Amino acid sequence: MRTLILVLSLLITSEYVFAQQADNKKPKQQTSKDKQHLKLYPTEATDYVNVYVEYDQPTDFVIIIVGSPLNNEQKWQIKAKTSYQQSIDVTQLPTGSYTITLDGGGVHEKAQFTVKR
Repeated sequence: MRTLILVLSLLITSEYVFAQQADNKKPKQQTSKDKQHLKLYPTEATDYVNVYVEYDQPTDFVIIIVGSPLNNEQKWQIKAKTSYQQSIDVTQLPTGSYTITLDGGGVHEKAQFTVKR
């Protein structure tokens, strides 16, 4: 009887350990909603704003700086990239806050920067 109880407890313990190991080996899925695709640096600029875009897979996307009555909208269409970096000259923009939007691959993100003089 003791042997049977010992065998059953070892069997249950080994099944539990195996289930935990199998669960730990599964890759953790990160949804694209959790990941930030658009980053700006610096957020307070006098001369340039650096735009960084990063996707997991090659993606077509559009970057837009929303226009205002004092300046025109600026738009860049990028084809099949996983990462993209661009420095934007803001010396011609009037002092104020601006919004950059990223659209593509099911992602719509906004980021803001301020031009200060």
